[in-house]
Amino acid sequence: MKYRNFIETISQWTRESFFFKRVARTASNAEIALHKNEPNEVFATKMYRRYTGKTLNLENPRSFNEKLWWLKIHYRNPLQKVCSDKYRVREYVSQMGLPHLLTRLYGVYDRADDVDFDLFKEEVFLKCNLGSACNIIYDPSKRFNRRQFIWDFNSALQHDYYQNSREWN
Repeated sequence: MKYRNFIETISQWTRESFFFKRVARTASNAEIALHKNEPNEVFATKMYRRYTGKTLNLENPRSFNEKLWWLKIHYRNPLQKVCSDKYRVREYVSQMGLPHLLTRLYGVYDRADDVDFDLFKEEVFLKCNLGSACNIIYDPSKRFNRRQFIWDFNSALQHDYYQNSREWN
């Protein structure tokens, strides 16, 4: 439980401090490099033990977490790639006859520097296409740190999330 408290503290610091966010990202990239060439099963076993303190059973998974790890390593449905891609899933939703469920799309950008904030007259939700935890609500009536936004989003766009979690999609 001490480890979880430590992780929660680090997460809080990274949300509140631009400097600490950079330090944490550098440390995360270093850890990813250490595990980059490990087989998925070895990586899964290490991560499962780190976060739960238990031994991962991939031969006969019983707990919900064990089953999730089994799926990450073994399940390969091409639709996963489409549905986890925030842009490509829009086409799929439309093909399924549900375009009315989609929110307005203001633009798609390859770099955060390309976002023209002057186009937004009301609150908008900005998010990276792939990955997670890189989302922000931009409200033109409130103070906004563009420098931090650009760094956060450009960093996320360069990040290989497969190496973090071994999620195939």
